[in-house]
Amino acid sequence: MLDILQDLIDQHPEYRLTLVGHSLGGAVAALAALDFHAKGWNPQVTTFGEPRIGNQALMDYIDDTFVNQTRYNANHGYRRVTHIDDPVPSLPLSEWGYTMHGGEIYISKPDLPPTEEDVHLCEGDHDPRCIAAADTASNNSISRLELRADTKSFKKWWLESKGALEIPARFQAWQHVFAHRDYFWRLGLKCGGFSSHDVLNVGSGVYLELTLAFAKQIFNGSEILLIKQGILLEFIPSRSISIQAWNLRLIRFLAKDGRTYYGDAILSGPGVTDLARATQAHVIRGDIFGKYEITDQIADVRLLLAPLAREDVKTVRCLGLNYEQHAKESKMPLPKYPVLFYKPVTALTGPFENVPVAAPAQEVEGLDYECELVAIVGKEARDVPESKALDYVMGYAVGNDVSHREWQLKRGGGQWALGKGFDGWAPFGPGIVSSRLITDPQALRISTKLNGMSVQDSSTRDMIFGVAKTISFLSQGTTLLPGDVIFTGTPQGVGSGRSPPLWLKDGDIVEVSLEEVGTCTNKVDYLKSRPKL
Repeated sequence: MLDILQDLIDQHPEYRLTLVGHSLGGAVAALAALDFHAKGWNPQVTTFGEPRIGNQALMDYIDDTFVNQTRYNANHGYRRVTHIDDPVPSLPLSEWGYTMHGGEIYISKPDLPPTEEDVHLCEGDHDPRCIAAADTASNNSISRLELRADTKSFKKWWLESKGALEIPARFQAWQHVFAHRDYFWRLGLKCGGFSSHDVLNVGSGVYLELTLAFAKQIFNGSEILLIKQGILLEFIPSRSISIQAWNLRLIRFLAKDGRTYYGDAILSGPGVTDLARATQAHVIRGDIFGKYEITDQIADVRLLLAPLAREDVKTVRCLGLNYEQHAKESKMPLPKYPVLFYKPVTALTGPFENVPVAAPAQEVEGLDYECELVAIVGKEARDVPESKALDYVMGYAVGNDVSHREWQLKRGGGQWALGKGFDGWAPFGPGIVSSRLITDPQALRISTKLNGMSVQDSSTRDMIFGVAKTISFLSQGTTLLPGDVIFTGTPQGVGSGRSPPLWLKDGDIVEVSLEEVGTCTNKVDYLKSRPKL
């Protein structure tokens, strides 16, 4: 993770690194912040219900590093959010040598909604208006009760106090269930369809969304994302926040239990990036383009399917002549603008399905292969500047833009779509790797093998119009939707560019590969199968 963070900091020096943690995740955030500060990254920390994490010397060190230097204002380096009745900030016990550090922001109202008057910027670590003082006052009540051991004294105290026995928050076990767990509910944040348990399930998109919503409402929008072990650790402008920015290797698969799932692929070991080799995945519940949860359920993969279900795909856009060397081998001038055409959704198929060749495409030779980087749009985009375009990409796959040159160039009436749009002529996958994992789509090796022989081997660096420029161009005056699939063109080495031409035949095996994503392997099948979505 540190290498990824360093790259992000280098790429976005204008953004501030913010760590956010709830409960024990807040303690992890505190310790990580000290490490990051030592690296010169100047992090900001926001925690909710953070427990005591050390002795007075450690707390003084945290204060000296993040709190004292900024004199207790809403923008200081450490914001430790607590609220009344939460026992966790008072644990572990001070009798064991644990204490609190400063930077506390205390919410004194137990019910909804809190007002500005209910939120206190606390001084030091024992402000009488804040959580420490509330705990101390309760302790004093217990002490006063202990002095009245005899029945007469107890009865008198009980009548005078009207039975108002104050039990310290740290001893109120029921508050562990409500006050500590339900920070976001108590702050008035809503999430339809999910319980507070789901809200605080570290790793769920709901938790992520609510954390960012709280930061935006209370702290003017911290520019963060990427959750890991209860900490949010990445830079994204608040206007661009979306669930699909998770570090996800999305696959869609038929499991051994007979069900079809979306999942986050589990790869076998370090250095393994080919999603085609995934044998297990964490099952994903929810809307992959909205709110979803990566569950703890692990399912065994029987067969990888097209990474998007047909109902989740909006359009299939494709670019032609988008690699410089391919344009040259085609003896065509370099285009001044992206050459756009469309394929029907029915052309999409899975990474291991046969490519069916219908009767019209068997009448004459001309069947060809094209390995392509495929970009999937993750959120609605219109009039997007090139500098922000990659923020709208959910992730990347590899695909084969199967083409019939006779139907494309001679029988299509001047339109390419007929020679490229037969059913099953756009296999892609083997999954979708998050754009947060592939930060530079213009630095990937891309290749094709035909019956084991290398026929295309290039780099996405040779694109004429890179992914960012393509997204920006296509969004001008036209809205791109979540689920739009964009084939971005093929490099040199296609069959039609060879002498003599190298056409696909019945039974041929075509493998298209993209670095960091994996390989799709498809067999050419003359009228023997139909594509599966």
